[in-house]
Amino acid sequence: MADRYSILRRHRTRLRNSIKTRIGSWMFLPAEIRVMILEAITCQKYRGWASLAAVCKEWQIFIEKRNFYRLKLQVPCLDVFQRIIIRQRELVHYIQLDIELRKYSCRCCEWEESDSWTSSNNSAIRDGIWKLFSILSAWKPANALTLELNAHSPSDSEHWWHDPKHGWINGQQVRTPPESAILRLFETIKFSLLVQNELPKTLKRLSIFEDFNNDLATVLVNAQNLGILQVDATRIVDPKVGAAFAFKSLSLEQLSISYMVNAEDFFQACMRTWTWQHLQSLALTSQLLQYTGSRQDTYTLLYSAGTIALQMPRLHTLVLWNGTQGNACAFIYHTDRYFAYLTWRGTWDLELSPCVVRAWQCVAFKFRCSELRIDKQQIKGVIGSHGDAIHRLNLPCQVVAPASLWQIRREAPGNGTRA
Repeated sequence: MADRYSILRRHRTRLRNSIKTRIGSWMFLPAEIRVMILEAITCQKYRGWASLAAVCKEWQIFIEKRNFYRLKLQVPCLDVFQRIIIRQRELVHYIQLDIELRKYSCRCCEWEESDSWTSSNNSAIRDGIWKLFSILSAWKPANALTLELNAHSPSDSEHWWHDPKHGWINGQQVRTPPESAILRLFETIKFSLLVQNELPKTLKRLSIFEDFNNDLATVLVNAQNLGILQVDATRIVDPKVGAAFAFKSLSLEQLSISYMVNAEDFFQACMRTWTWQHLQSLALTSQLLQYTGSRQDTYTLLYSAGTIALQMPRLHTLVLWNGTQGNACAFIYHTDRYFAYLTWRGTWDLELSPCVVRAWQCVAFKFRCSELRIDKQQIKGVIGSHGDAIHRLNLPCQVVAPASLWQIRREAPGNGTRA
């Protein structure tokens, strides 16, 4: 029996011959029918479907546009990527770089990483990102390009993370991993240096989402209470990273950072002499935004954001938010052609102080909005995870990819994919 490749070769030969004929040829078909056929081919994506671009010029244009739109790369293939993706650069809109970290065996899957192991993984991440950015720096700015950066060890899926032998059944974790296995995930990455030195100068839109797991944090708290571990289970962020992003935002049009930095660190690093000539949308998280937090600290954050927004003449959307199990809240500022809007949306109520309101009135009036309208919206329903919080908040800007949000909610206890 002929294999599928030989069938494809014969199919291409018949198509070339049919194109040369008149009645019954490919070009004889109405344009709408030809598009439907090409759509079916690109949707089915049988093995070797991309080679059909060689049939004719029309097939090449249509298939290459779909084939190169989203590329999934690994570090070892970056040299080939640099060499062959030249004419097709303007067709590339999304690049996913998967960085493979060192493998580990069952003998050490329950132990923390050693310093040398952590250093090796950090080098792999840094070198992989630098290599991709150096390649892209040679590209001429064209269409919007989205980058997705992932780092994982192939051993992760073989042990405590998604392996049935280590407590996973039907995509749900039913047995908690040991504390030392959890700590393998919390290695230090020098993001501040990465932001300062490696991000391309042509970058205009940047969205970063740092995922976390409440169940793992609970395990760490319990271990600490038992004296097994001496760790702080509170999410710890580095103020230097917030400062690095604050400086980088001067050249950006859109910036969204979730859980990696606290908004107060970002605004504290902002200088009074700075002007954000390009920034249109800004979304940041803050651990201050929770029901049990200090109201005065919350007001200070919202006021500081307003004073800095006076230096952002093109800003139309600013979101300060937080989402954890049982907690979802967002302070949202946005404008349209005539008005500015200030919205508090959350599972708990916050009465905006007069000082905060006056600060944002100054922002609205400075940038020619005739009125600042204030609204409060209560969120009802169960917030089982930070994924549920994001879903319920319905933020005006995307802070996480839809596929990632779906996975976060699916893996939450009780399966948070409820509507």
